[in-house]
Amino acid sequence: MVYHLDEHDKRVIIRRFLELNPQLVEAKDKAGFHRSVRSHGTSWLEAARAVSDDYFDRPERLQQGGWVEQGEQTCPMCGEVIEGQLPTHLENECTAA
Repeated sequence: MVYHLDEHDKRVIIRRFLELNPQLVEAKDKAGFHRSVRSHGTSWLEAARAVSDDYFDRPERLQQGGWVEQGEQTCPMCGEVIEGQLPTHLENECTAA
């Protein structure tokens, strides 16, 4: 994909990029995508935020602090099966973190 910054709207560029890379949409959530785009500057992040709802599902339910309740999962660091929020486990309970 080729574009010229002065000629193309960044929102159009991001839309086209996501359409050409559906595997990225499947592999990331909206917040992860925003983190990836943020390194390219504020204007790119603003453009990504403007279009990302069209490509990424919104979490069904947010918990206090903005984390999505994910149910039972395995910690990638220690291998323990946990119930609830992985970030809380990693910060407070994980023996390998």
